[in-house]
Amino acid sequence: DPPGVAGRPARGAPGDAEAVDAGPAPADEAEAIGRRFAGVGYSGDMRDPRQATWLAGAGLRDDRLRVARLEATGRHGLQGYLRDPDRTLMNVEAIGLDFPFGLPLTFAEKILGGPFPEEGWWALAKRLERMTWPDYLVAVQEYRDSVGESKRLTDERSSAVSPLHRVNPDLGSMTYHGIRMIAEDRSRFAVRPFESAQARLLLEVYPGGLVKRLQIAGEEGGQGSRNQVILQALARLEHLPVELDPSQARHCLASRDALDAVIAARCAAAAVLGGEADRSPQELAPEEGERVRLEGWIYGLEEPA
Repeated sequence: DPPGVAGRPARGAPGDAEAVDAGPAPADEAEAIGRRFAGVGYSGDMRDPRQATWLAGAGLRDDRLRVARLEATGRHGLQGYLRDPDRTLMNVEAIGLDFPFGLPLTFAEKILGGPFPEEGWWALAKRLERMTWPDYLVAVQEYRDSVGESKRLTDERSSAVSPLHRVNPDLGSMTYHGIRMIAEDRSRFAVRPFESAQARLLLEVYPGGLVKRLQIAGEEGGQGSRNQVILQALARLEHLPVELDPSQARHCLASRDALDAVIAARCAAAAVLGGEADRSPQELAPEEGERVRLEGWIYGLEEPA
């Protein structure tokens, strides 16, 4: 049984630009000093191209996040890291994952065949583990046809796209594969807000939401120019500015998925350092705590004090 049960503009469509192969991470990553965090730009593409899922690791020094690792892993490669973390991931305090951890309450209850049982979100995760992808697609389409793209409370508050959204990006695929992945391979981590255990954390984040909240301009000139503006804005942040080396910056200019992994690591750090990751569902949404306990929460959009 899981320990300590606690009672999106688009999220970066895969393939915005062709990425350069980042290759394996350095063996010791001595540059990632201090407190460590990680982030993932995740792909729901059924083909699972390696360069559509990226993993970033960053170390905190003097209120700055220095990226020490940026690796194209593929979805299955990421799953392997969660199942058997290497030394770097064993030392992180939290990993920000760029996909919905939960479903709108009414759709989740449709999947479950009735109200959530006492175990809450874990009942949904176990249901998806037993549910085939075609069956899930049919359920999503039938619900969308009759009800529409319902949102979770956290999607409404973060101006995020519904987990039932199917086009650019396909959040339906990302949600299905993502929930199954963390349900199967979370043994070394605690999933917020569904678990209250003190451990390395898995947090749902929304890089596009941070870009939007920071009012980052620069829509013209193609994806590379847009990514350059975002990188410059991240480097100028008052709290937790982000530093990359030239090679890492090139990967982020070539691929929004790589850039989203870096932003996801920054969101994870902000959620932990600002105390958001330790809040209960009731503290996150005082009048809607039960809904958050069942649907999940997007972390890291608050700026740490």
